[in-house]
Amino acid sequence: MAIQIAYLHPLEQPLIGHDSPYHYLRTEALKKRIEDFDLLNGGVDYLFNNGAGYASYMAYPDILLFIPALLRVCGFSMGTSMSLFLIIYSVICYVLMFICARKISGSGTCGTIAAVIYSLSQYRIDNMFSRFAMGESLSFIFWPIIIYGLYDMAFDKFKKPYVLGIGIGGMLLTHSISTALSLGLCVVVLLISLKRISNDITLRKFFARLGITALTTALVTAFYWAPLLEFMFSCELTVSHPINIASNYVVEFFNLFRDIPVLYAEAGMGILIFALCLPRIMLCKKSPINIAMQSEGDNHRHKLIVAADTFMILGFIICLLATNIAPWKILAPILNFTQFPWRLFAMASTLIAIAAAVYIFIVAKHTNALKTSMIAVTVLTVLFAGTHLKTIEPHYGYPMDDNYYQNSDVTFDVGYGEWLPWEAKTHFDDVKSLSDKLILENGEQVPFERNNGNLSFTVAESENTYADIPYIWYKGYKATDESGHELKTCMNDKGMLRVDISGVKGSIFVEYKLTVIKIISYTVSILTVIILGAILLFKKIRKKAIHQI
Repeated sequence: MAIQIAYLHPLEQPLIGHDSPYHYLRTEALKKRIEDFDLLNGGVDYLFNNGAGYASYMAYPDILLFIPALLRVCGFSMGTSMSLFLIIYSVICYVLMFICARKISGSGTCGTIAAVIYSLSQYRIDNMFSRFAMGESLSFIFWPIIIYGLYDMAFDKFKKPYVLGIGIGGMLLTHSISTALSLGLCVVVLLISLKRISNDITLRKFFARLGITALTTALVTAFYWAPLLEFMFSCELTVSHPINIASNYVVEFFNLFRDIPVLYAEAGMGILIFALCLPRIMLCKKSPINIAMQSEGDNHRHKLIVAADTFMILGFIICLLATNIAPWKILAPILNFTQFPWRLFAMASTLIAIAAAVYIFIVAKHTNALKTSMIAVTVLTVLFAGTHLKTIEPHYGYPMDDNYYQNSDVTFDVGYGEWLPWEAKTHFDDVKSLSDKLILENGEQVPFERNNGNLSFTVAESENTYADIPYIWYKGYKATDESGHELKTCMNDKGMLRVDISGVKGSIFVEYKLTVIKIISYTVSILTVIILGAILLFKKIRKKAIHQI
C-alpha cells in the first residue's frame, strides 16, 4: 500500500481524473444530505444543478461514499477526505483478496501473493489514479468475494452460498455495469461446471440453495433496484441514448501487454499479470514436479489446480473479448452496454490474479521456496506498479475549500448526465438558466423559497394555467394549494417540473415524496435484514447452548 499512499501525498490535494468532478460532487451532495438529515428523500440530490436536483444516488448507491462524506462532515477538506478514503479502499481490496484467496487455497501465503498481485494490478491502478471512476473502482472490493463464491459453488459443494450472495449484493450496490458482468460470469461458470456440481451435490439441493441465495440477495437490495427500475420506466432517460458504445472502442490486441493508461480505445493489463501465470508450465502433466506431486495423492491440490485453470482460461478469454481479435459483429449487441470493452479487465484481473497466486504457491510449496516466491512477486509487482504510475503521472488540482460548491457553475458537472430526462439533457442550457427561476405561463417570474425537495410560492388570482418550477422533473413530485388540494404535475418541454395552477390563488407547496414502490422496497429490505439478523442470532445462541451441554 505504501507505493499508492505515496502517490496520494500530500493528502489535502484533490486527485484529478477523468470522472473526478462528478464523484467529488456526489460526495459533497451526500455530506449535505447528512447535515440536513435528508437521507431518505427518494434518490434526488439537490446540491446538483444549482438546486434543481439530479437523481444521482438513485442510480449510484452512496453506501461506501459515506466514508469520505462523513470525513467531510467532521471538517476534513475534500482532498484529504477522498485521499483517506482511497487509502482505506485499497486496504480493503488487499484484505478481502487475501481472505478469499486464503479460503480457496487454505494458505495465507497464497492469499498474500494474490492480494499483492490484485491490489497492484494495472487496471485497478488506472481506475483509481487515471480514470477516478469511483463506481468501477469500488467494484474491485467485491470481485474477490464473487470469485470465492463461484469457487464454492463449482468446486466445494456450494457449502457457503451466502458468499456469492454477499458478493453479488455488494456489487449491485456499487456499480450496475459490473453487476451485469458478474451475473454473466456466474452463468458461464455454472454452465461449464454443472457436471462437476452434480457429482458433488444433488442438483435439486444445489438449485434450492442458489434460489434461496438469489431471493435473499434480491430482497436485501430491493431498496435500490426496485426504485431504479421504476425510475428507468418513468420517462425517457439520457442513459437510453448512450454517447459511448463498446464496439467503437475495441482495444488493440497487443495493448493488453503494454504499460499504457486507459483512454478510450487504449488500455492495457500489463505483461506482468500474464507472466505470473507461467509457473503453470511447471505443473503440466509430464513435468517432474507434477509427477512427484501425483504420488502424494493430494486431492485438494488437484481440485485447486483445476479451479485455477478454469479461472485462468476464463480470464484470458475475457481479456481477448475486449480486443480487436474478438468477433465484435457478434459481441456488439451483447457487450455494447459496457460502454468500453476494457471494463472487462476488472473481472479478468481478479480471475488471473487468483490463478497466478495458486500456481506460484503450489510450485513454491513443493520446492520449499514460499518466502522467496512471495518476496519475488512483491518486488516485481511493486516495480511494475511504480513504472505504471509514472506513465499515468497522476494529476492533483484545484483547491476545494468549503465555499467551492457555492459557485453554482460547478454543480452542473454531471458528466454525460445519463440520469437526466432526455428533454432536460437536450435543453440543458435552458435547465441551467432556469434552475433558480420560477416562471408562470405569461412569463412572469415569481419569488419562491426552496429547501432541498420542498418549495413554496404564492400566486395572485390570474389567468395563468401553469407554473414552471425550478426542479428537474422526476417521478415523485407533488403539489398542493393552501387548502391541501393536490394539483396536477407533469414534465414541461425543457424536462423540468410544471404545476397546473388553473383557478388557484394563494400559497402553493411543492415537495418530493417517496413513491409507493420506494416505500414498499425500503420496508422489504429493512424487514429482510432484521429477519436475517434474528436468524443469525438464534443460530449463535443455539450453537452456544449445544456447546454448554
